[in-house]
Amino acid sequence: MRTTIPKVLLLLMFIFLFAGNIKAQERDSLLNLLEKHKLEDTTRVNLLNETSYYYWFERRSRIPLVKEALVLSEKLKYTKGILESKFLYVIYLIQINKPDSAKILMGEMYDLSVYENYKYGICLSHLSFLYYYYGLGDYDLVLEYYEKISSECIELHDKFIFINSNQEAGKTYVMMGDTVKAKECMKKAEPYFDELENNGQKSWLLYYRSTYFKNIFKYSKRYNETYDKLLQLVKKMDDKQAEAYIIYRLDARENLGKNHSKALESAYHVLELYQELDDTLKTANTSAFIAYLFILLNDVEKSKYYSFYSLRLHKLLNNKRGITNSLIDLGFAYIEQDSLEKAHDYFSEGLNLSIEINHNHFRVWSYIGLSLLADKQNELDKADEYYKKILQYKSATGTVEIAHAYAQLANHYILKQDYKNAKHYADSSYLLSQEINNISVIIESSEVLYKIYSYKEKYDLAYKYLLLNHQLSDSIKANEAKELAMVYDFEQTNNLKRIEQEKKDIIKEKELKQQKTLRNFFIAGFAIVFLLSIVIFRNYRQKNKANKLLKEQRNEIQEINEELNSRNEEILTQRDTVVKQKEEIEIQSKELTDSIQYAKRIQTAILPPETYINELLHEYFIFYKPRDIVSGDFYWVKQINQYIIIAAADCTGHGVPGAFMSMLGISFLNEIVQRREITQANQILNELRRQIKHSLRQRGQTEDSKDGMDIALITLDTKTNILQYSGAFNPLYLFKDKDGSVEFIEIQADRMPVGIHLGKEKSFTNQEIKLEIGDTLYIFSDGYQDQLGGPKGKKFMRKNFQNLLSDIQDKSMTDQRNILENNITSWMQDYEQIDDILVMGIRIN
Repeated sequence: MRTTIPKVLLLLMFIFLFAGNIKAQERDSLLNLLEKHKLEDTTRVNLLNETSYYYWFERRSRIPLVKEALVLSEKLKYTKGILESKFLYVIYLIQINKPDSAKILMGEMYDLSVYENYKYGICLSHLSFLYYYYGLGDYDLVLEYYEKISSECIELHDKFIFINSNQEAGKTYVMMGDTVKAKECMKKAEPYFDELENNGQKSWLLYYRSTYFKNIFKYSKRYNETYDKLLQLVKKMDDKQAEAYIIYRLDARENLGKNHSKALESAYHVLELYQELDDTLKTANTSAFIAYLFILLNDVEKSKYYSFYSLRLHKLLNNKRGITNSLIDLGFAYIEQDSLEKAHDYFSEGLNLSIEINHNHFRVWSYIGLSLLADKQNELDKADEYYKKILQYKSATGTVEIAHAYAQLANHYILKQDYKNAKHYADSSYLLSQEINNISVIIESSEVLYKIYSYKEKYDLAYKYLLLNHQLSDSIKANEAKELAMVYDFEQTNNLKRIEQEKKDIIKEKELKQQKTLRNFFIAGFAIVFLLSIVIFRNYRQKNKANKLLKEQRNEIQEINEELNSRNEEILTQRDTVVKQKEEIEIQSKELTDSIQYAKRIQTAILPPETYINELLHEYFIFYKPRDIVSGDFYWVKQINQYIIIAAADCTGHGVPGAFMSMLGISFLNEIVQRREITQANQILNELRRQIKHSLRQRGQTEDSKDGMDIALITLDTKTNILQYSGAFNPLYLFKDKDGSVEFIEIQADRMPVGIHLGKEKSFTNQEIKLEIGDTLYIFSDGYQDQLGGPKGKKFMRKNFQNLLSDIQDKSMTDQRNILENNITSWMQDYEQIDDILVMGIRIN
């Protein structure tokens, strides 16, 4: 490849400046180097590959770096870069279970290395084959490639390949049952860990070393030391994603079934890390895990809390797999509370979603829940259908689930008094649970076997299984009681820490306030003394001058006093008149204000009460800010059958005239919808216009009143989720979640008011929209976007209003209302409110 002299010099200078400390940089530093170093050269390829190791626990962030390195190294025909990029790509393909694609890349790596007689490439190819065959469970071929690396590549002195191959061989010997050779391999690799300069590589290898010690030593001192070393390393790298991943995989999940309180403590820590990282998906998944832990600890309310939290986050992401999992978890939680109807709803919804996404594992769990419900409700024929489905899809799920399903099926046949089939499935469940050593299923199956042998009058066997059941149950209850106490202590400790910190913060805040007050007091005191000194000094100087003038002025004052006395009587008379007039005006003003305040109470009373709106709309807000005491804007909500009808209206004028029109509008809407049960959006507006024109005697004459209203009105069909919209000047804003991005849709209103207007009168348009869960709707008056403010005293404008709504779509509806209020207050600055303001937001749930 040809290169100009200046470019070569630039590269040499870059390498001179950075080559000595590139490997000492952490991930952010490497990313900064990549950002600065835009040249397409081998240095950038090396930086990309080196940075990729720092994303070992974040595949979605790692693979774009690997792909860029591969494309660039192939463009430059840079062999080392091609091989290292393909190696990283191969590992990624193995991790996501695409062995066929991985095998093609490994073949290309090996062929290129042999063609160029590049020993480092051959060893890297062997290492990729070693990982590949370990994933397939072909341990003989793993050891074959390990021997090749040991014999062919020993002179390379590449610590990463050496540690990697020995660790994978050690894990393989564990799987083959040869712990002696496994320990030998691990012992060979151990001295070289501290010599690795790339902390990303080191954290990767330490992670797999931890899993080895976990499997062979069962949480021994060696495992704890390696785990602590790994955790310290990722904390030093300030890699919270890696820290969360490691604690979840090596601590929280591994303590599941062993120490639930320890698992819960670790899961809480993981949840905090993902919340801090603002990783919604992993926050949702961790919440689901915590919900499952609370089920194991028999705390159903907390399990429901975290399941609902997980469900809400998955719905925000439109992650149907996560939604399905949370729905099924809630189904089992409600079974525990004997809320069978709610449990049935969640299982049914979970089943429908699992069929939609073609996820057989969730489908089996849904059928398990539904079959358990059917048995509880003595609907045995329906339960039979569900059990057939479970057996049909049993290959789609794990051994634990099948063992549990067999025990449940045995209970079902006991209910049907078919003890032959009951014993068959009880035996199957018991044997499977013994194989996998799952205590909870052993307890379940032993109880079923006790019932069967009791019925058959085989009391010796019945006693055997009853005794086993009681022993294991007592052990579990003792552990659960101990773990619940530990969880309680853990939560109490956290609460005490939080309370103690809050106390410290309050004390510190008080101390700072006292210091600030004391400082301000001294400053103010000094300023007062200083000013008084100046005043006293000036007064002293002026006193002498004043004394000289005093005699001259005394005579003049006597003359003036006489004149003032004569005028004083006249002024007193005028003052009495003015005071009397002022008192009369104040009385009139108070009476007028009291009347308007009373009108406000009347207007507030006819607006829909908050309790009524809460029953109909679970996620919503109403930002209502009248300009004067009473308002010309009004909102209105009413349910007729399955239809919820919502309106936001802006009447002609504001204050008292606008309030009269708003009360007229509410009265007519109640009559049209509630009494006459008209639910089609445009028909409601047509009828409202007819009644307003009739009431105000608007016949199109010059002298007629021009009063009316602008309005946005929607009708929600709660059965079909179809929305009808009709509007007079006021549009509807709709926000939808499309693959993680927000899509904004504006539904235009008709350009005519509800009332008389100059143009030809025609029917209002009725527009229908199919809604989805998570859609957010906004109807409003024009007061918000017309408000004057900002640095130039201009209107807020419609476009800024749309952008503001788009920016807050990830917030709750309560937070959205607060943001809207704070924003308009900040925008107004010293400007007065020029119109009534009304904004309604509704999220479909």
